[in-house]
Formats: sequence, C-alpha cells, structure tokens
Amino acid sequence: MRGCAVPRCRKCGEQYDEDEGARSPVETLGEIFLESAGEEPDNLCPGCREEIGVLGLLAFGE
Repeated sequence: MRGCAVPRCRKCGEQYDEDEGARSPVETLGEIFLESAGEEPDNLCPGCREEIGVLGLLAFGE
C-alpha cells in the first residue's frame, strides 16, 4: 500500500501540508507576485510564499 507523498518546498526543501489551515493575506500576495512574474507558486511551502509576499510588498513601496 502506498502512502500519500508529502510535498517538499522547492525553495527551502522542507516538507509541508497544503491542507494546513487557511492562507494568510501575505501568502496570497506572494502567490499573486509569483504569478505576475511568470513563476508558478506550486511546490512552495506557506512560509516561503509569505516571504515572497513580504518581499513583494517591500519592493512595491520603492
């Protein structure tokens, strides 16, 4: 019997669970930023998506 594979983040390498609660607004901003830059937010853990969202907000203020 096969177990359910837990995805690994392509940025930090940590395992994460996609169904781990609601997304934060900053995490959603990170996804929007990645998609607008032509990148896929897939295979990124919630923490890395949040980090990218914060960096996007900081760059937007410049």
